[in-house]
Amino acid sequence: MAKASTIHEGLTERHPEYVKWQRAWSDYRLLYRGGEELLAAAGTFVDGRAPYDAGGFGTFAVDPRQGQQRRFLWQLEGEPDVKYNARWQRAEYVGYLAAIVDYFRHYLFSEEPIILPEADPEMEALPEPPEWFAPFLGDCNGSGLDFLDFLRDAWLDVLICQRSGWLVGTTAAVGQREAEDEGGEAKSTVLTRFAPEDILDWQRDPQGRLEWVLLREVCAYRDFPNPRGIVETYTHVDRESWCTWQTGIKDEDGAPASRILGEGDHGLGLVPFVMLEIPHGLWPANKLASWQTNLLNQENMVNYGQHTSCFLQPYLKSQGGDAGAPNRVFGEGILVHLRCGDGTREGEEFGWSAADTSPLEFAAARIASKRDEGYRIVHQMALSVDAKAVDAVKRSGESKQEDHRATEVMLCAYGGYVRAAIEETLGIVSLVEGDGTQWSCSGFDSYDAGTLDDELKTAALIGTFDIPSPTFSKKLYTRIAGRALTHLDEPSKKKIETEIGEGIDRKVEAADRMAAHPPMPMTGGKPGADDEEDDDESEDEDSEEAQAPKGRPPVFGKAKAPAPPVES
Repeated sequence: MAKASTIHEGLTERHPEYVKWQRAWSDYRLLYRGGEELLAAAGTFVDGRAPYDAGGFGTFAVDPRQGQQRRFLWQLEGEPDVKYNARWQRAEYVGYLAAIVDYFRHYLFSEEPIILPEADPEMEALPEPPEWFAPFLGDCNGSGLDFLDFLRDAWLDVLICQRSGWLVGTTAAVGQREAEDEGGEAKSTVLTRFAPEDILDWQRDPQGRLEWVLLREVCAYRDFPNPRGIVETYTHVDRESWCTWQTGIKDEDGAPASRILGEGDHGLGLVPFVMLEIPHGLWPANKLASWQTNLLNQENMVNYGQHTSCFLQPYLKSQGGDAGAPNRVFGEGILVHLRCGDGTREGEEFGWSAADTSPLEFAAARIASKRDEGYRIVHQMALSVDAKAVDAVKRSGESKQEDHRATEVMLCAYGGYVRAAIEETLGIVSLVEGDGTQWSCSGFDSYDAGTLDDELKTAALIGTFDIPSPTFSKKLYTRIAGRALTHLDEPSKKKIETEIGEGIDRKVEAADRMAAHPPMPMTGGKPGADDEEDDDESEDEDSEEAQAPKGRPPVFGKAKAPAPPVES
């Protein structure tokens, strides 16, 4: 075992990706939370950003040429601190970024996934989930948190900071399940979530699988009546073992050191840690942080200009050196008596004076355009469409439908990462529980980001084609009914879906019967009467032809009346 001081030095090392994004994560979280916390941080001095170093990793060391800068709310060059502080005190923040992040977060988890054990090819029936599965879904962290709620909280970290993770471990849970050995304690598998700021370092093999990970837990602890202190706990986990240290102590030489709280072997053959990451192309906070900050500054500059200049100011134009003009007060219900002009002076004039608002109107229009452009960029992230290709303010209905399609593509892409994390998590839990069950997860791939009006127009257009597919009709009618009745509970929705399917099946069966047994023609008699009548008519015609005088054609129908005699 290495010296405690050596271990402490190893705990202070950070992954290059951690060093690169540590400060940006702090800004992204403040932009998401907003409120008084962001406004208090805005305006404070921070070190200016430095360019990336030669190694390709970001550094946030102080650049002496740039010096310090204001955070979030920028100070104009040459603007005095007095004026800037006045703007800072009146600043307000509208969190567009938070609305976008929450939209994708909650929309993604609006559809519950279907989690099942993988079927054995040699078995006809699907295997039953193990006994630990249902309790784990209801309480996955030992504090009563549902598994999907746990994933929703972790996904928020992913959208803001690109990654999140959780450690799979066991804890004593008396009374939850029976122990394997009589009289022993039951072991409950729990998940411990770690924010990106607490996933300090890691190493992957050439296949991308974790070899080890270094984690940190920070808590403020107070042993009354002693003052409150910060306790940091570090955990190193590899494919075979784990070890936990606590910092804040010193060795024999007085140097900072760490002491081991616990260690052991887990023997799983893999790192029991799930790291959930998304690519940069699907990282909304990183794409929109500068856009949100720019909107903050532009909106507050317009608000400040409106506050200082856009108000009605009454004025009184008087000539002749009237010393009493300033004493004439104008107010609600108070009239100003104006003097008429005479030969020596002009009459007094009363009016209102206001600043030219055209610059503010231009800035307000620019803000509206920039705001809509940011939303369009988010909708098109999956397709990488140029932000200047389409005017975001004057989009057609087809363009908006394409935005809805792009949003659905993004949600489905996000769902793929969540499904993989669910399967990986449950696979590790199965190893910890000792049953080795393999899992499959489906869902997170069917979203209706469009409006109900768009859906009805599309369904009406599709109905004109008369597509001969009962399955297609069932899906179409079920989708329309689900969009129109979103407020119903799941049992009612399932019942409606069943009734739609049964109704379409009855129509198909009726159509098949009609095709197999077409109806007889309406003759008023027994079947075959038409044929007999035709035969009788043919026989009558033959007899008439035989009795008619030869040399002239037979007479059909009634005979014409003879013509009257002509008088001579």
